[in-house]
Amino acid sequence: MSDVPTSRPFYRRRPVLSGLLALVVMMPVVYAGLYAAAPLLWPHPPPDHSDVTNPRFHEGLAAYGKADYRTAMDIWLPLARAGLPAAQYRVGRLFSFGEGVTHSDEEAFRWYLLAAEQGQMNAQYNLGASYWAGKGVVQNQNHSDYWFHAAAEQGHVMAMVSYAHNLREQGRIDEASVWFWKASNRGNKFALVFLSTFGDKEARAMEDWSDYPCLYFVNGLMNRSHYPCGQ
Repeated sequence: MSDVPTSRPFYRRRPVLSGLLALVVMMPVVYAGLYAAAPLLWPHPPPDHSDVTNPRFHEGLAAYGKADYRTAMDIWLPLARAGLPAAQYRVGRLFSFGEGVTHSDEEAFRWYLLAAEQGQMNAQYNLGASYWAGKGVVQNQNHSDYWFHAAAEQGHVMAMVSYAHNLREQGRIDEASVWFWKASNRGNKFALVFLSTFGDKEARAMEDWSDYPCLYFVNGLMNRSHYPCGQ
């Protein structure tokens, strides 16, 4: 056997460096996934349902506000079965986060679908995310696009960004830019970051990079698209 030492690649000689390199490579993928699947990973502020006139529904909101999720479910489930879209969305949300019930992505999807088909935009957005991530249903990009777009058309800002992001991934840059600008005009700060990756000078001029340390890190080291750290 030869006594001559075999040269090892630099990343094997420096395990800390190789770990950092792997982290940098994966960060954009992780950030993109977390953002698109946001409603499935952590609770986002639900609507106030001020447009719902059913007093029983608002009793459920009061119970939910006190973290009495079981009572909220007992109130909302009959209303959901009777066809009230807001109640269907809320029941789906309880199943999504296992609040007062056993967590079930399949049951959440079922109730989101019923509400979404009646035009409930928050349910439409969550349905788009469900199809995007394959939560409670077989993953389907076309269906994800459909429901994100439906919610975006009704003014759901996170749906605008999610739909635009999907368009961007498909290479439909001009269409994506339209929706990113719509979201930006509604106050979504990350839409500007995505727009800047298209070379949009107006978006770059409006960005305040001090607010996005992780995005700046990814862009500076990888010279590739920015992805949000969370909202």
